[in-house]
Amino acid sequence: MGIALAVAWVQSQADTRTPRSFSGKVSGVRSGHTLIVQEGDRTHKVNLYGVVSPSPGAPQAEKARAFLEQIAFGRMVTVEAVAPFSPRVLYAFVQLGDQNLNEEMIRQGLAWVNQEACAMEICQRWKTLQEEAKAPNVASGAIHPRLPSWRKGVVRAVQREKGQTCI
Repeated sequence: MGIALAVAWVQSQADTRTPRSFSGKVSGVRSGHTLIVQEGDRTHKVNLYGVVSPSPGAPQAEKARAFLEQIAFGRMVTVEAVAPFSPRVLYAFVQLGDQNLNEEMIRQGLAWVNQEACAMEICQRWKTLQEEAKAPNVASGAIHPRLPSWRKGVVRAVQREKGQTCI
């Protein structure tokens, strides 16, 4: 009996670690790259794969979070897990109809490609979108063309500390 329970437990753990897709309703938005998705009676914390946005409290963080909330909150999405599925951390592509939310956040200049974690072929396309988002007409207010627009506050603070002129 003990062995049967152990085998059942191992199989259930293997099943939850396998990347999978599911549909659910967005019940919360924690940041510009983290959603809470309700799949029936299960709640998932879903991180947009390959994307990083400002941390809460950082410049532009609320703008990124509010934009994602505006387009996704209360709506049905399809979540396609990229990394092994885990109850604690889920990295995924998130589709809202025909719109990929990972890509949309980059296109809007509200999130950037995570250079260290985004290793799939699509990441090259996203890097191109990121460059386009750096253009003044999309990511207005960017001080440094190589930095995400939300980093401007950090750059200004460092410049002030070093006695440099803020651009």
